[in-house]
Amino acid sequence: MFFISGIFVYRGIIKKGGQIFLQDRFKILGIPFIIVVVIIIPVAYLPSFYLTNHSFNIPFFISDYIFNQQFPVGPPWFIWLLLLFNVVAVFIPSKFYVSGSNIINELAKNPLKIFIVFFVVVSLAFIPISLSVGQYKWTGLGSFDFQVNRVFLYFSFFLTGTCIGNSDWENHFFTNNRFLNKPWQFWLTLCLFLYLLVELFTYTVWDVVRAGELGVNSAWLIFT
Repeated sequence: MFFISGIFVYRGIIKKGGQIFLQDRFKILGIPFIIVVVIIIPVAYLPSFYLTNHSFNIPFFISDYIFNQQFPVGPPWFIWLLLLFNVVAVFIPSKFYVSGSNIINELAKNPLKIFIVFFVVVSLAFIPISLSVGQYKWTGLGSFDFQVNRVFLYFSFFLTGTCIGNSDWENHFFTNNRFLNKPWQFWLTLCLFLYLLVELFTYTVWDVVRAGELGVNSAWLIFT
């Protein structure tokens, strides 16, 4: 999701300029986020409030939503984080995207090489902070909540997409024997294999953890 969004960022900045680009991004991401947090999420949480309190006391619900729950963001948390990534992207020098694009395009000639490099990058962005703060830790900043141990992981995907968006990425990735130019049978088989692998790991790993042969943090990292 962050990767796909990043693909269209660089050309947008070059075409519109940083200021107009951010204004458009605020219209596309910022305004919907405000509407979701102020209207849609409260309405979605109202049934849970009723089941807990057996009452549709709206003033009490609003007070609880604002002061106790502190404007919980719910599933749309990624919208504001994506907007923040776009803001940061405007201030990154264009030379970074050009250099990154050249490196990725060169790596794209060898699917195995680009997979290894990208795996190392996302591992560095994810594993150290996960070991430091733990798995699935959220900030608790109300509507601006996000998963702490994954923020650099998401940002690395976003930046990768932004660098790719600087180039003729369709031809670099989908022609000849490039990384993504595979028949649908290949992707279907790969998806099924990975799904079965995850399910097998899920059903077996916790027995190993309970036996003390594998730490909980290690198990979560492997699963993720």
